[in-house]
Amino acid sequence: MQTILFEDMQALVCFFISDGSVCNGPVGYGACAAVLFPNVNNGDTQIVTKPIGNLVCSEKCEMEGVILGLEMSAEYLRGTVSTVTNQKLFLFCDCATVIDKFHLFELHMYPDILHRLHTVLCPLHELQVSVNMVKIPGHISIIGNSIAGLKAKETLHMLLFGNISVPDNITFSNACKISADIAAKS
Repeated sequence: MQTILFEDMQALVCFFISDGSVCNGPVGYGACAAVLFPNVNNGDTQIVTKPIGNLVCSEKCEMEGVILGLEMSAEYLRGTVSTVTNQKLFLFCDCATVIDKFHLFELHMYPDILHRLHTVLCPLHELQVSVNMVKIPGHISIIGNSIAGLKAKETLHMLLFGNISVPDNITFSNACKISADIAAKS
């Protein structure tokens, strides 16, 4: 399956796979990663990770992974010279909920994500790049997804063990999730 995926993607400018990870409950330490595959025949794979927070939900981490991948792609595409118009960027994500929220712009619970999404989509629009979000199954050894998941978990462990840090803040939505988790366990 992976070989077919890469062969099918060779004609594209680039594609990326993102993933997010959380530990210590429904809201806890979180990180994300994105793996960018510039035109498979003409570019090196790029991997970027990001610690998200100490009190975040998995949905937020998945969204951050998507934004991270879009930012990486926009930066890569700005640096390439192409006469091709209407280029396609494929975003592969294993979280259907996040894909749905991005498609419908249902991000009112995440105003920072919505702002960053608009900020990164503008340059992609100027470059005449369309973004296509595709749901992939998680945890079945799709190379890019496995790499993104592994790198997100590595960053998560660095955050958990204090090797890296993030600001201590919590959103109202995550506070509600923590309260619901506590109530369910009581």
